[in-house]
Order: sequence, then C-alpha cells, then structure tokens
Amino acid sequence: MSIKAIILSGGKATRLLPLTEKTPKSLVPVLNTPFLDHVLLALKCYGIEDVTIACGHLSTSLQEYYARNSLGLNIYFTYEDSPLGTGGAVANAWDKKTQTLLVLNGDIFTDINIADLLAFHRKNQSLLTFSLVALDDPSRYGVLEIDVNGRVLSFTEKPKLEETKSNLINAGVYIIETQILQTVSADKFVSFEQDIFPVLLAESMPVYGFKSNAYWKDIGKPQDYRQLNFDLLNGKARTFASRPRGIYDTEKQNIISTSAIIASTSQIKDSIIWKDVKVGNHAIVDGSVLCECVQVSADCYIKNSLLGNQAYVKEGQQVIEEKIDAGIVFG
Repeated sequence: MSIKAIILSGGKATRLLPLTEKTPKSLVPVLNTPFLDHVLLALKCYGIEDVTIACGHLSTSLQEYYARNSLGLNIYFTYEDSPLGTGGAVANAWDKKTQTLLVLNGDIFTDINIADLLAFHRKNQSLLTFSLVALDDPSRYGVLEIDVNGRVLSFTEKPKLEETKSNLINAGVYIIETQILQTVSADKFVSFEQDIFPVLLAESMPVYGFKSNAYWKDIGKPQDYRQLNFDLLNGKARTFASRPRGIYDTEKQNIISTSAIIASTSQIKDSIIWKDVKVGNHAIVDGSVLCECVQVSADCYIKNSLLGNQAYVKEGQQVIEEKIDAGIVFG
C-alpha cells in the first residue's frame, strides 16, 4: 500500500492515570502486549511499512522500546517541545514528499479495513476521508453529517447531545492528501478539528466519510481500557498481535502476565495484572488493574481500583474504588 502512516501519540493521557504515570499510553499493555503493537501490526498487515509516531510525554521510553522491537517496520519519531495540536503534529511529522497519509489517533483501537477505506478515498477523489462509526452518545467526539454518497455535509466538534445532527463520529482514523498541509505551520498549534476541517467544508472541498461496522474503542478512560482487553479476550474484536504467554481466563475474565506471582490461595476476578506483580496469600483482587511491580500483601481486598507501578499494599488492607499512584505505600 503506497501510503505512509502518522500516529498521533503526544498526549499525557491524564485520564488514564495512574496507568500512564510511568508508562507511555502507547505502551500500556493490552492482552499483555503494548497497545501500539496492535495498531502497528494491523498497519503491517495492510502493507504499510513506513510509520511516524508523533510523540511527546515519556517519549524516550517509547523510542527505546521500538528501537528494540521494530516489528519489521520502518518506525520514525517526531517530538513536540510544546503541544502542536492534531494539525500541527501531522505537519511536523510529514516528510514533505508523501502525497497521501493515513493518520491515526494514538489512543484508538479499531479493526477497520484500511484497504477499503483507501479505496473509498480514491474512488471519490477525496482530499480528506474520515472513518466513521455510530455511537449512541456521540457528544464526546467530532460529529459528522454525510449525504447518501458519503460526502461530508457538516462537522461539529463535541456538540451537546441534544444538538447532535447525527450519531456518526470521527473515528480517529483518516486519510488525507497532503496538499491540505501546505499552509499548516509545523511549529505552531493547529487543530484539524477547529482550524482545518471547517475550512475545507466551507470551501466545498471534497471531504468524505467512510461508514464502517468495525470494532472501535477509545482507550482514553480506564473503563474503556479494561473493556478493550476483555473484548479482545472474548473475541469481540480482531487483532493481528499474537498473545504472549500468560493467563487468559474467559470464565473469571482475567488477563495476567506470565511474570506475575500469584499466591495459590488468592482470588483474582475481572482484573488485568501487569508484569512482575505479586499478590499474597488469601488476597482478593476484583475488577482492578495492577500495574508493573505492584505488591499486594496477604489478606488484602482490592476492588474496582487502579494501582500504579510499584504501589505497595500492606497486609490486611482494603482498597475499594481507589486510584493509587506509582510508588505509593498504602496502609
């Protein structure tokens, strides 16, 4: 496929804290595999070999990881000293040669057929083609109206629910012809949503939306991150990443790293356990995420909680609906 991809991964992912306090959002494990691996392997499946990651927060960890694990792709990085917005980040990552780009938001998982998206884009000679999914509540996202041919009639960023004109949202995967970047500054904040999309529509440029029934999940919130893991575990979504060794329990809904040490008398349910976690005797972990190197002592009860890297819970403690920052000793 003769296009290059840019993945926008510059945000601090504050909504995912404490999961992202020490771990870049792109490397947060999904089925024990860094989230971005799932995205990159999907691109590789469609023949996309050149990928630029526009990164910011904890970028060193991201670059070091992909220096060791390139997945057979040509992976490049750009860095933002200060936030550039979606448009500025893409302009900064563009090599000024490529004519067609696939742009992906770095916190979106979807199994959309990229070949079909590109074919639709080219068929319509579009300057910009959005992938679209339908949501019951589209108000958190950019909402689009399209005509019967898929041409975009309107774009509204995060409207009030009662003011939405459609249930179709910008799914965070789109194809652009880079002529629309010619006047975009690579060192200033420019928003696609606020500064570029409305202008293209106002000037009646060919902008289209490709409707898809593909699986789609924004992992920006902890509950959505957990849901993606379990949807993949239960086969509700497709990924090209193979499952590494670990415990994948569809009955108890557990995803547990192979390096975790779980006492035989403990009980784990509806939980995601990252690598090098230790859970002591008679401890109960229910509906929770334990990040790297968390230690849960004997006789603890952990319910609906998120424990950051290297958090330590002392013996007999109860942690219910808590977020414990990395390195914190609880109790």
